Amino acid sequence: MSHRPPPGNAAFVAARHARGWYSQAELAEAFEHKARSLGVRLDVSVRQVRRWESANPPWPNPEYQMVLQALFGMDLTALGFTPPYGTAVQAEAVQNVRAARHTGWWRAIVDDLPDHLDRLAALESESVGVRSYQTTMIPGPLQTYGYACTAIRATGPALSDEAVAQRAELRMERQRRFRPAPDHPVWFIVDESALSRTLGNPNVLCDQLAHLLAEASRRPELRIQVLPFDAETAIPQPFVIYDLPSPARRVVYLEAVGDAMCTDAVEVVAGYSISYESLQAAALSPARSLELITRRLADLWNPDATPSPGGVSPATRETPDAWKWQPEPRPSASATASPQTPR
Repeated sequence: MSHRPPPGNAAFVAARHARGWYSQAELAEAFEHKARSLGVRLDVSVRQVRRWESANPPWPNPEYQMVLQALFGMDLTALGFTPPYGTAVQAEAVQNVRAARHTGWWRAIVDDLPDHLDRLAALESESVGVRSYQTTMIPGPLQTYGYACTAIRATGPALSDEAVAQRAELRMERQRRFRPAPDHPVWFIVDESALSRTLGNPNVLCDQLAHLLAEASRRPELRIQVLPFDAETAIPQPFVIYDLPSPARRVVYLEAVGDAMCTDAVEVVAGYSISYESLQAAALSPARSLELITRRLADLWNPDATPSPGGVSPATRETPDAWKWQPEPRPSASATASPQTPR
């Protein structure tokens, strides 16, 4: 008796035939053409298409996901793929997504939260990865409470003190709840100007820069890059790309004063993904970025040190000894007063 082979991914095969690609080679060619139109260079072999059409197709990586969804106009789950939620972190992320959608925990912290902040809190609750680019301030997920209050006040001068405090506390709670998946990036690119913008309070900026250094040393998944003043690439508008797990997709979030826009349109997401790669290439490496942050912190702690030469970016110069951080000596053991942080 002959045995019929086990059924493969019927949904994928049906979608391929419905679009006129009657061979796996035709689909591979169409995939590569679509990838090029999205600004991505990806190669697909007939063998790869055969794996996608197998009974247990492997879950594509993010770049292939983007092209497949643009090519078919369908979610990957509708194409017969099953998300690999095998790890505890991923399973917890999906559970948190569902819970966040039902509870909206952030509404219990802030009264009358604007729609754009409501969308942002929902996105961060769902997200398992983030790529952020900020032009004027330190990114919200990396802010201290003091810096958050100062930044919120700067962008919302009409807010009451209570509203500022509520939004700052919400920002801290969003940080505590964010749990990235181990295979997703947590990447922040910050314009160099943000390292010098005191927002009227140099002490707050000093604490903020020290916090950045502490976070970078404590969290191995975190990547911070500084875009120097003399970078050849610059984008005037800040944006954030979120990786969402269910269904797997990316969303671009664009924030303006008092409003925001978010979209998961494949072509738009692809364009911003390419722009982010350009920023990554133009920015200082994570190691050099932390060195620059350290130098800027030293300047703040030693305000009498030699000022930066006019027109020269601190990112591209050597650090004279006079600019290096020289903390004050610790008080003797007999001292009763608590040591004060030098500014």
